[in-house]
Amino acid sequence: RAQGDHPEGIAGSRSVLLATALTARPVEKRKRINSILTYYVCTHKDCGWSGSTRERHSRSRPNCVYTPCAMWVKPGEEKPAAVAAFLKRCTATQRELGLAPDGARPVSGDGQKFYVTVPVGLSPGESFTIQTDLKS
Repeated sequence: RAQGDHPEGIAGSRSVLLATALTARPVEKRKRINSILTYYVCTHKDCGWSGSTRERHSRSRPNCVYTPCAMWVKPGEEKPAAVAAFLKRCTATQRELGLAPDGARPVSGDGQKFYVTVPVGLSPGESFTIQTDLKS
């Protein structure tokens, strides 16, 4: 651009505004009040681990080969009570195989395959819906 395209006063004020924006204190993050939290539970009968990330399961229970199931916890809900209710929904077979209870988010080991039990009452060839997120 030619030198006369930007008068000195405008360029100078833009520099001051940019410097002020870069040095201003960062805005504090808003606290989420009504969000639903994802919490993980290993449903295998011999494990019973629960926590905030799947990686913690691997570190704290290195001998457990099962993948924790994701469950949702509402704000203010007690996690131990929510975990107990989640495990209570599992059938004996689901606990034996470390699978999520009917109607819960399915276990996904690699994000490509889902491991679920077929809901009671379905015949071969019938379909059913798998809920994978809150929008479904």
